[in-house]
Amino acid sequence: MSNREPDGVAEAAAEMGAEENDAALGAFRWTPSSVLDYLCLHLYEFVRSNFRFVAVAAVAFVVLTNVTVGVAGLFLNPIIGAFTFVSLIPALFVAVYVWESNPADETFSVAVFFTYLLGVLFVGLAYVLNTAAQGHFAAAPVLGTALFFFLFVAPVEEALKLAAVYLSAYDTRLFRGAIDGAAYGAFAALGFVTAENALYLVTGGVLGETPFLETLIGRAGLGPAHVIWSAVAGYYLGLAKTTPEYTGPVVLKGFLIASVLHASYNTFVTYQPALVEYIDFAVSPTVASIALNAVFLLTFYAGIWYFLETLIRRYRRAYAEHGLPTPETSDSEGSGASDVPPSASVGAVGVSSLVSFLRR
Repeated sequence: MSNREPDGVAEAAAEMGAEENDAALGAFRWTPSSVLDYLCLHLYEFVRSNFRFVAVAAVAFVVLTNVTVGVAGLFLNPIIGAFTFVSLIPALFVAVYVWESNPADETFSVAVFFTYLLGVLFVGLAYVLNTAAQGHFAAAPVLGTALFFFLFVAPVEEALKLAAVYLSAYDTRLFRGAIDGAAYGAFAALGFVTAENALYLVTGGVLGETPFLETLIGRAGLGPAHVIWSAVAGYYLGLAKTTPEYTGPVVLKGFLIASVLHASYNTFVTYQPALVEYIDFAVSPTVASIALNAVFLLTFYAGIWYFLETLIRRYRRAYAEHGLPTPETSDSEGSGASDVPPSASVGAVGVSSLVSFLRR
């Protein structure tokens, strides 16, 4: 990610009037304006010098761990594979909807497949990290699990899904702006949910004590949320490509939003039974639990869907008025590189993307 201002963006911004700039603000360009924006700006500057070492350690851990091989082995069982696919149907609809919301291009590319595949593989790393860290938070009374979700589980999983998008698609010519980032983010989450659902169906619904049908319904219900909040994080990653002077803070803002949404969902689902026992409802605990779950889920899904839809509509309005944004391009892209990289070169694209990022 370079901090150099692309010529196309600079010229377009210079030609826009004040009204046009306002229309494109938030869809093609980002400027800090809120407390959260400035917090992201300063926090990014603070962690920037150390982040490269964290990234190197995370990538090295992915390469060395063989847990991803074990996760892939889950699909050797055709029954689990079939039910895994069933649990993915709601998430798949959301991912396809986000992709088709792109007004410029609805063509799937090789990078989409690699984004999905990295989402699948990164579940292994998330599983190892979450398992290793859980014991440290379990010692904290009452709020230990909530802290585990907010400070570790959600940030780790959202960072891995965002890394899948960055490594597979960010430097391709089909990744041009915010809506492309949202689409790739959705498919990274779909890959992540694929492996995670298979893992939960085996460990919880087959080997564990949780009824299989309950596990299946629960995982099917969580999938769309994963896709939505990762699409939001991807949107800001795409926005960062057309706002290179604020790359870090923009990415950090999307990451924080997705992480908070993710952790909030996990926290409610975990603490809801205890909440029902603590509050003396006028109805039976079972009825109270069902009603509380229904109210939360309807409110939560309506809220995150409205937020994502607002971002998508803002982009589509800006696209209708100004056309495509002009993302930063490299010299090689300007020399006639194809829109869809050949499958043999996608791995090299991901590696070169990582190397160029770590050099900054």
